[in-house]
Amino acid sequence: CTSKPGKLYLIIFDWPATGTFDLPGLLSKVDRAYLLVDHQDLEFTQEDGRVRLTLPKEAPDKIASVVCLEIADTRAKVLPEPEGWTFPVAAEPTLGTNTPRSRTADDAVTPVEKSPGRHREFLARINEGPVELLFLGDSITDRWPSRGPESWARFAPYHPANFGISGDRTEHVLWRITNGELEGIHPKVTVILIGTNNLGHFPDEKPEWVAEGIRKIVEIVHEKLPKTKVLLLGIFPRAKPKVASEKVEAVNRIISKLGNTENTVYLDIGQEFLDANGEPSTELLPDGLHPSAKGYQIWYEAMWPTLEKLLNE
Repeated sequence: CTSKPGKLYLIIFDWPATGTFDLPGLLSKVDRAYLLVDHQDLEFTQEDGRVRLTLPKEAPDKIASVVCLEIADTRAKVLPEPEGWTFPVAAEPTLGTNTPRSRTADDAVTPVEKSPGRHREFLARINEGPVELLFLGDSITDRWPSRGPESWARFAPYHPANFGISGDRTEHVLWRITNGELEGIHPKVTVILIGTNNLGHFPDEKPEWVAEGIRKIVEIVHEKLPKTKVLLLGIFPRAKPKVASEKVEAVNRIISKLGNTENTVYLDIGQEFLDANGEPSTELLPDGLHPSAKGYQIWYEAMWPTLEKLLNE
């Protein structure tokens, strides 16, 4: 292990064949776990100080792979400690083989499985009852019920289903919606917000690649749910990791053209999350990416007039 403020890095040389990795005695709450090589989120459980990670079947790197845990207490230690042991503070690990491969135009449109556990949860939600309002997205969508419960509760009359997963990119949503998440439901409206992780995870990702992934998602939603109305949201501004606003704007310019159809409406509310200087608001996006409770309230208020109209058509 090594650390820097807010993060604990696990450098794994012998990738477990069981698909799980246990870290006992961690005294801090883990907020997120992901692979450093491509920021793929990992499922995990934490109980009595023991963190159990669910890992991909194959190691992402040839020599050693790095798992990053985002933690609340940066000085917490993994116990037991050898005598004389001190907790090292280091820069982010940069192993020679642990660098993201170059992306291509095909990556954003090629379905990739990422979170089988969450996928099973969503399939179970489908079996629980009707879905009139469907949300597809990443962690920004995923966290709404827990981070903004008051504004999320306003959707209750429409039997909402939140199919957002932390760390998802366009290719992950494509896999999910072509593997059962649109089967057996008949939502009046499907809200789509995706693409920020394509830009945030890969500096070489081109806006047109992201836009094509989003276009493919919209196409498949209409193919599988011909009666649903799609409310396509422009990518929100983000500060961490810093993504040039020009890239976000470029993606949004392209996907805005998808809203010129009878069944798809495009809505860009990104400006609602900016401060007086035109930067992402620390009050509304405290970590530079995910909305606070007030941020989710702002999202609801900015989106609701358009969404209400679609729901009532």
